[in-house]
Amino acid sequence: MADVYRAKHLAFNEICAIKVVKAKYADDTAFNNRFKGEAVLTRKLRHPNAIAVEDYDTTEDGRPYIVMEFVKGRNLRSVIDEDGALPVRRALSIALQVARALAAAHKLGITHRDIKPDNILITQDERGNEAAKVLDFGIAKVKEGAFTMAAYTATRKGMVVGTPQYMSPEQARGKVGDEIDSRADIYSLGVVLYEMVTGRLPFESDTPMGYCLEHLH
Repeated sequence: MADVYRAKHLAFNEICAIKVVKAKYADDTAFNNRFKGEAVLTRKLRHPNAIAVEDYDTTEDGRPYIVMEFVKGRNLRSVIDEDGALPVRRALSIALQVARALAAAHKLGITHRDIKPDNILITQDERGNEAAKVLDFGIAKVKEGAFTMAAYTATRKGMVVGTPQYMSPEQARGKVGDEIDSRADIYSLGVVLYEMVTGRLPFESDTPMGYCLEHLH
């Protein structure tokens, strides 16, 4: 639903990433509100294991965009696909870093709701150690009263949100609002950890609904 570009800041001479909404969604108010919500949420979340948002604005043709830190590396999906099952120590190190980012988010009243390998970037820190960074808080649920964003709602009531392969049972049931909390992220991270260690998902299905039923039962 958006394109991400590698860009160079002309004044600061720094490389950054710019996420721009596709033209066909420029007039979708609900989507653009969710996109802006991602920027506001992630801007408030300052953590070494979360992607930093630097700015939010709109292009000349009316498309919203987010300026984010540029991270050089691969997403965890590519790592698993290319390297296969990871050694337990490496998998635990990645999971721990993701858990730290989520703990910081949960402390702010943010539930990610879409933790999966595609939303975890693997890079290196300043000392050359493997580092994980969580991105895409676009469908995050804001705990009521956490921010002054009463008018912002990430999803409509009754909408199932998340990725079926990694979805918590409460998400699979279509629960919303306060019925979904930080435990949903912990469940999804558990599925990701399982996949890192074994190289496969805990459940297999040919359809999204099939995955939801597996998580439920």
